[in-house]
Amino acid sequence: MKGLLLLLAILLCGCMEVPTVNDPCTPPEEIITKPIDGSVISIIFEGGYKTDYIDAYPLMQSRGFRGTNYIVGSRIGFENYLNWPELSVMVNNGWDIGTTGYSGANMSLLSNCQIEEDLDRDIDEISHKLCYKVTSMVAPYDIVTDGLIEVAKSRGIRAILSAKCYPNSIVKEKIDGFDYPLLGNALKETKTSNKWLIVAIGRLKYCCNAEGFNQILGMISSSGIRVATVDEVLDGTRNL
Repeated sequence: MKGLLLLLAILLCGCMEVPTVNDPCTPPEEIITKPIDGSVISIIFEGGYKTDYIDAYPLMQSRGFRGTNYIVGSRIGFENYLNWPELSVMVNNGWDIGTTGYSGANMSLLSNCQIEEDLDRDIDEISHKLCYKVTSMVAPYDIVTDGLIEVAKSRGIRAILSAKCYPNSIVKEKIDGFDYPLLGNALKETKTSNKWLIVAIGRLKYCCNAEGFNQILGMISSSGIRVATVDEVLDGTRNL
């Protein structure tokens, strides 16, 4: 692996390209534009909310889709958040689990030692509770620093998802819900350009609710683009 991959995510949907990282925002000429064989979509969930299991999971399963859930370890088991048995069901059915750190704190405000402690606690707990090795993460507050990259690499993290780089390719979450026309355009672009599209869902009830999420899945299914988890895409990426 030449360097930790920094992936450009968005809050709801956006086109993804995979750069190798020498600094938090790699120059465009260094982007690997075809990391996989053909276009692919990953559906990720941020925050570890209960609705990921109650609403999104059965809808995904009914279409044969698997997703990636990025949890904040300190919230697991609390009201409105996932618990370990629910996460275990998802993992046992092919879902990925990633980290946003144990505390979900802004890691740009932490020392490397504090970042290590925070990531280690979450990664170790996921390993212990789920027998699962975490290899990707979402950067809290979308802030990626050299310190975070250094620590993440040393912990076996292969990719950091962030929305801070390439602002012209990032679409922020609409306050009043999901931007369906934007997703439609992103699907068309992805199908013709061999890009990696990540559809990132925060709290389902504020984003689009179960009915709206099923509409999103219908749009993805109709596109004919392959759906894969983040780990599956990373496993197929060249030069790792």
